[in-house]
Formats: sequence, structure tokens, C-alpha cells
Amino acid sequence: MKTYRYVIYNLCVESDFRLQTPLVEPSPDTPLDLRLIRARSQRLPDLPHGARTYASALTNRFGESSIELYRLGSREVVRFPRCADFELRPEEVVCTLTSTQYQHMLDIWLLGYVLTYYLERRSAVAIHAGAVQIGGRVALLVGDAGCGKSTLVATLVQAGLPLVADDISVLEYDKRGVSCRSGYAQIKLSPEQARFFVGSARGRRRVHPEFAKLSVAAADLGSVACGSFPVQRIYTLNRTAAAEVPASVEPLGSAEALLLLVRHSFLAELVAAAGLGADRLKRLADIVRSVPLKRLTFADGYEHLPLVRDALVADCCGTALR
Repeated sequence: MKTYRYVIYNLCVESDFRLQTPLVEPSPDTPLDLRLIRARSQRLPDLPHGARTYASALTNRFGESSIELYRLGSREVVRFPRCADFELRPEEVVCTLTSTQYQHMLDIWLLGYVLTYYLERRSAVAIHAGAVQIGGRVALLVGDAGCGKSTLVATLVQAGLPLVADDISVLEYDKRGVSCRSGYAQIKLSPEQARFFVGSARGRRRVHPEFAKLSVAAADLGSVACGSFPVQRIYTLNRTAAAEVPASVEPLGSAEALLLLVRHSFLAELVAAAGLGADRLKRLADIVRSVPLKRLTFADGYEHLPLVRDALVADCCGTALR
């Protein structure tokens, strides 16, 4: 049976199916961390209702919860009702699809939900943030949808700063400090953004069939950093229509910084239902104590991006030189 090897969230993953998302391939001698096994079944198995620990308020087209979590002894199952099961084992994830019509969703479910939850179980924390490497360390960009996160990430990568993560950043804290695992080698851009950064939107796959964002390989813009890197700065993005000050940086207080990270945590309800909420909050507080969080205010418009890039890099490098 043919297998494929990828680096995903700095895990060396072997899969018996191909993923569509641009991913880095590990060197042949890299030790394996996780296996992804594909199974097919026209119907998902019945699971005890009492084993269900989470059911999302968001529903699918059948009016059922769009995502559920089951705990079955030492096993856990992340379920997308009627569509797919992902059974989490210590060094395996078994993926069951009920139909090939859901093939296009496999990457989204696996990379966006399943593997981040798998890592949460191993003391990591996932937040909605882009990340680039500056001088061997990582700067994270946090913000709401539409705040310009992917635009700024693409700007920095195109300027020669390696991509670490575009949309989901997985962080870890220990006595050495905070580190960020590299994600996958893709930047999600709108058709307009794709035309601006890479010249054309033609021929690019939609990340999700219901949304306009396109999959742009990081290699089309610059380079990718693969590994786990110390975090130097976390910025919350504040895009404004006022052009008088194209870019400014100001520190956040610890209370505001913690609330910011809590608000942008990924899978917050699922993690809390799994009994990991208190651990996650402690890790986020440790991150706030260890890494400066700042507000990056910048003027809207592509013409301001070079100044925004320079302000961010200067702030990071100023700290690195102290």
C-alpha cells in the first residue's frame, strides 16, 4: 500500500491517503510520530449517547450538531455526524468517511479540528493566529476574521520571512518559554489578494467549497520554516481607515492580553467540554507572562503594507538586540 509522509504541526505523519493542502515532506530518516489510517463505511457506527461529551451548537444541513466528541474508555472519537469519524489513539488517527462526496472536507476536518485537539491533549494550545519567523524566532499575528491577518502574513513571507503558520498556531509552554509548532505550507487568500500577491487567482483550489478563500502554496510567495521555534512577540491587529499613522505598536496590559488569547483560542467549547479548559487557561496565562503582547495599528490599503511590515520587524528586532 502506498503511503505519504508529511510534517504537520511539527509532527512527522504517515498517511495511507494523500492530503490536498500544501505540506512539507520530512527527510527519510525523520522518526514517525503519528499514523493516519483511512477507512470507509457507508454508515458511521452507533456510539453510546452517554459517551458523548460535546455537541456543537452549530448544526449541519441535517439539523444535527456539526461536530461531536465521544469518550470511549481510553479512546476518543471526533465525529462529524453522517459524514466522518476520527478515532484518536496514542499514535494513530483512524479516519472513516461515509462517502467520497466528503473527500474535499477531509483536510479541513483533519488539519483544522482533529490534529489540534490531538495536540491539546498533549499540553499544547491552539489559537487563531498567523506566524512568521524573524531572526530565528516567531512573531504571531492575532485578529478577527477580516482584520488583515492573511494579508500581512503574505506580505511578510513575500519580504523573505519564512512562514510558520497562516491561520492556526499551536503553542507550547515549558520552563524554557513559549514555542510555536510550524503548521502547513499554505496561505489562505481571497481572489483579490491572490491577484495582488501572486498575479492571478486562476487555477487555485478553494480551501472550502462554500467560501471564496483560495489555497496558495507558501512556496509561491517565499519560504517555510519547519520545526518548533521560540515565540518572541504576539500582535493583535487593529486595521483602521485613518491613514495619518500608517503603523504603530503599543503594549497591552496583562489582563487585556489574557482576554485576547482566550477570545482567539481555537475549539474553545470542545476543549472545555473535554475537561481541558482549566489547563488551557493556565497555559494561556503562562504565555502572557512569558511573551510581550502588543497592538499593531495600521492603515487599510495595500500601499501601506511595506510600512506596516517595517514597523513590525523593527519592533521584533529591537527586542532581539536588547
